[in-house]
Amino acid sequence: MVIRILMLIFVSLCSSYKPVSAEPTPSITYLMSEPASLLDLGIFKLNMFLESSRILKEEGLVTSAAYDLGTNRIRILFVMFDKAYNANEGKKYCQDIISKIKMTLNVDSRTGKPLTGEYNNLTSIFSHEEGQNMYHLKKLSDELNQVTEITGRMQINGEKKTWLICNSLLLSNKIMYSEE
Repeated sequence: MVIRILMLIFVSLCSSYKPVSAEPTPSITYLMSEPASLLDLGIFKLNMFLESSRILKEEGLVTSAAYDLGTNRIRILFVMFDKAYNANEGKKYCQDIISKIKMTLNVDSRTGKPLTGEYNNLTSIFSHEEGQNMYHLKKLSDELNQVTEITGRMQINGEKKTWLICNSLLLSNKIMYSEE
């Protein structure tokens, strides 16, 4: 009798079960059918790479990478809001942060050259062909290096609300400064 009751409960549970099925909305279907370019994926991966950098986390920096179509540049931007520096302190701090970002990307800021071999971390971030086509990787690496720029902005001179802007190409040992 107990077995019959358990069987009856089991059969009734199984017969009342309706599989749940959902289909993607039209917007999700559209997004699923549109391919992401390696540039889109690379910028996303670069942002994730910078965000996970221990060196930059120690500074408490938030960085952002984006592609600027108008200037054909991959820009890595950092902004310092929390503290106002005098111009000389600002330049020193900016130089230090640019150096740390370059180190994170495996570039020696003193020489402007990759620390190991011909490639820096950008090549692996923007490619999925590691070791397959060396000519293509070399060309990709060279072009990424030429178009990548690091820009910092920080407030200087306290009440005047003046901004110090510092720029450096990835493979350069020079930093340009301006104020606005």
